[in-house]
Amino acid sequence: MTADLNPDGTDAPLLGEPLAVEFANTRYAVRGDRRDAIATADGLRRWLVAVAQRLADQGADPPRWWAVHESDVDEFVRLRDAVREAAENTAAGRHVDETVRRLLNGAVRGDPGWYELADADAGLYAIRRNTSGDPLVRARAALARAAIDLLTGPLASALRACPAPGCVLLYVKNHPRREWCSAGCGNRVRAARHYARVRDAASTRAPGG
Repeated sequence: MTADLNPDGTDAPLLGEPLAVEFANTRYAVRGDRRDAIATADGLRRWLVAVAQRLADQGADPPRWWAVHESDVDEFVRLRDAVREAAENTAAGRHVDETVRRLLNGAVRGDPGWYELADADAGLYAIRRNTSGDPLVRARAALARAAIDLLTGPLASALRACPAPGCVLLYVKNHPRREWCSAGCGNRVRAARHYARVRDAASTRAPGG
């Protein structure tokens, strides 16, 4: 996958995959050059902002994204690498390493949240989520929960590593005919195959070929 800066403000490709896959894909490649979209505090903050609503869907309250510091980066990178390793192993039909499982389980326990019954309009009741503690710890817990949901849910068997040369992205095979993480990778592979056929045909027609 080659991608310029997303309209969402992050350098990482956002392909509409499950949140855990998007998180794993913050390690990506551009024309074979490996990149890491969350290796700096600014990069991490921009990615968190880009997926803020999806984090909220996982139970994370909107944190103070502008308070991301360099000291926060290592914990997110370690979690991302664990999620990526777990997804790659699952895609390849291998067991998830025990060290990775411990890291995911430790991160998901970092969510100090609970639910309460709350009053609502018209005499009805509603569930209210309460949280305490560091919002970035809650964000990591939400990402770990998304990974656990993915690895234990029906999409686990559809996890794939993109086979396009130079691509390092993961995706969920949500259609029987889907072969690539994105249309861009598919187009590049088809163009390369076409060029190879044309080159081979030309070489056979050349004198002495």
